[in-house]
Amino acid sequence: MTSILITGATGSVGKLLVKALGYSGHNVVILKREKSKISHLMELPGVEFYDIEKDIDLNSIFEIHQNISCIIHLATLYYLKSVDLLDLHDSNTTFGLKLLKKAVAYKISTFINIDTTLFENLNPYTISKKYFSKIGEFMANHGQIRFINMPLHLMYGVSSDYSKFTTLVIKQCLNNVDEIKLTKGDQIRDFIHIEDVISCLKHVLCFVERLNTGYHDIQIGTGRHITLKEFITKIHFKTNSKTRLLFGSIPYRKNEPMKINLTDSKMKDLGWTSKINLDVGINKAIDDVKINLA
Repeated sequence: MTSILITGATGSVGKLLVKALGYSGHNVVILKREKSKISHLMELPGVEFYDIEKDIDLNSIFEIHQNISCIIHLATLYYLKSVDLLDLHDSNTTFGLKLLKKAVAYKISTFINIDTTLFENLNPYTISKKYFSKIGEFMANHGQIRFINMPLHLMYGVSSDYSKFTTLVIKQCLNNVDEIKLTKGDQIRDFIHIEDVISCLKHVLCFVERLNTGYHDIQIGTGRHITLKEFITKIHFKTNSKTRLLFGSIPYRKNEPMKINLTDSKMKDLGWTSKINLDVGINKAIDDVKINLA
């Protein structure tokens, strides 16, 4: 059986994807940071871990695991004021490029890159992510690999990560904080539950051979769009919260995209559609945060 190499396996999407693949009988090779917690993945069959700081170089990993057929690149570093720009570039561009070059050298057929749907010029994070996807497109179009770039729309349902805006809002509404300062909330977004994200990635892996060598842009989303204000208002109503939502109390970010549409024809061609509607997904997200808070 072939193996799948995954980066970012200890993140929100990564840990659920590794579990889904491990319990489905896949062999999974994980590249992780030494400080990343993996206790929740240790019991999985067919999963091996390598610390990128200390274990062995990439050549050795690919020599040991010569049956790797696909790389799923989930690892990313988000832009915060405390983040050094060199670290951001190394994580989001340089590391991915090193991995992509090794994939080509060892004739790995498929490289799946999780990208952002945000506009390139929004901040250093989006610049670094888009730069790497363009390098992948260049290499793929020169016949070197099947590079599947998968921009992820606004994901929710990550119950334990309060750095995620949607999860933080649920927590604040459940705790009935006095107020939440917000923009006007007119941004139109496609909200996708994390379980749909995992379903989508598993589906792509099953049907990846339908795609020829070259570059493919496949967005991960539902095809349904509402404003950020509508989404937050639903959370507020479903939690029966007494928190005051102060829409319009803070300005939009510079270069904030007001509408991000899903182009989902590629996923439909592969036979995948979203399974979780918004109301069901928000209810699940609220229940999961309640459990996590308890």
